[in-house]
Amino acid sequence: MAKQRIAVVTGGMGGLGETISTKMADAGYRVVVTYSPSNTKYKSWLEEMKSRDYSFFPPFPSTVVDYESCSRQCAGSSATSARSTSW
Repeated sequence: MAKQRIAVVTGGMGGLGETISTKMADAGYRVVVTYSPSNTKYKSWLEEMKSRDYSFFPPFPSTVVDYESCSRQCAGSSATSARSTSW
């Protein structure tokens, strides 16, 4: 069985990021999206994606200008993806 690739898309819930997220999912990648900690609409975005038949790993807030924040979040995302067995 071939390994499935994982794509992490920073800012994956808006404009260009959303397009990248959905295109990567369409190409067979499992997608993890990040969003700004000030984003209060991430739950509605997830619901919209579900209604369009997209399923992403649980998104997480991340400040991409802060290396430590990104590092912690990526480590948590890796652990989540390792435990996940459903698409």
